[in-house]
Amino acid sequence: KDRRGIVWADPFNREVHEYNIRIAEQAADLGFDEIQFDYIRFPSDGNVKECRYTVTHTTTSADAALTAFLNSAYQRLKDKKVYVSACLFGLTTTVKHDMGIGQRIEKIGQYVDFICPMVYPSHYAPGEFGFKEPELYPYEIVFKSLAAAKVKLQAKSVKLRPYLQDFSLKYRYGPDRVKAQ
Repeated sequence: KDRRGIVWADPFNREVHEYNIRIAEQAADLGFDEIQFDYIRFPSDGNVKECRYTVTHTTTSADAALTAFLNSAYQRLKDKKVYVSACLFGLTTTVKHDMGIGQRIEKIGQYVDFICPMVYPSHYAPGEFGFKEPELYPYEIVFKSLAAAKVKLQAKSVKLRPYLQDFSLKYRYGPDRVKAQ
């Protein structure tokens, strides 16, 4: 459970993988043209030391579990002529590790048609990309994040479809800041 009491499934568990892939196959059979795997990650909120997994959680095992799931899903869905996408943290475009959640954009990019990084300027730490208040630089943050993602993804055929910020946290996000992104 996270700090809000939300229960997470074990991302290592093959039965969880199979269950989610079967739902995706059913959605494709019903006519959906894209399957997006949202929040495909390990928990990071609350006391993660209390999490119990079927495999020991390490950086290596976590990203291997997510890529194995996506590889299996991608293989099973490709004959159904649907696009496969994954929603990732915006920081996956720049960090050199998996942040403890198993997300490595360059590995996930092998098994999806679209990656949707959540490049919300409000979610970048002070000093990120050299900006004291990243939230005040919507264009620059999104541009630099996507440029970094392209470098990490190299020539892979995956396309980027970023989630942009249209909500206010510390600073008001009105039409000008949304357009700037």
